[in-house]
Order: sequence, then C-alpha cells, then structure tokens
Amino acid sequence: MTIWSLCVLSGTGLTAKYGVTFFSCVVAMTYLRRIELKLNAAGIHRTAEDVMEDIRYLHSVLLVKDGGRKAERKVEIPTKTQSDVLTALGFSIDAGGVLHPYNLYTDSN
Repeated sequence: MTIWSLCVLSGTGLTAKYGVTFFSCVVAMTYLRRIELKLNAAGIHRTAEDVMEDIRYLHSVLLVKDGGRKAERKVEIPTKTQSDVLTALGFSIDAGGVLHPYNLYTDSN
C-alpha cells in the first residue's frame, strides 16, 4: 500500500485502523519530495518510489566485533543505481562493505 493510498484512506474513517493521520501523510510526502529533489540535484531523474524499490533489495547486516560495543552496518555490493542513490543521499560504502555517512551536516536542500 502506498503512502498516497493511505492518505486517501485517512479521509474515509479508516484512520484508526491504519494509525495514519493527515499530518503524517503530508510529512511523508514532503520527505519523498525532498528525496526526489536531492536525487535530481545529483543527476538522478527518477521518482522516489522507483528509487525505494531499488534500495529495498540492498541487503545489510549489523556486525559487532568480539569485545566491541558499537555495531557496524555491513552492506552487500550495491548495483550502480543503488550506489548512485547512496552517494546522492550522503553515504558511501567502503571496500569492506561498511556504510558510512559522509556529509551528515551539509544538507544543501
């Protein structure tokens, strides 16, 4: 079920069943639009729905080393599209498969 269909359902009295309010729909759609704008600025001209479908198949695992307390997220080798999207959203994957944010505090949008 898409966010838009949940927004439509929120006006039909099914809000309590899905726990969705009009405000949360507006916020979710705003975030999706911001993702699309950020991707467009990076030269990726696709909808957020298409991108989410590609990223959905990027598998990861949390790894805690012996004696360690901090988990690392290891990611499988991404496709070119997945890699481009991660770069546009401010992440990189090192040779060991660890996902790193690299421009966490420099949001241009």
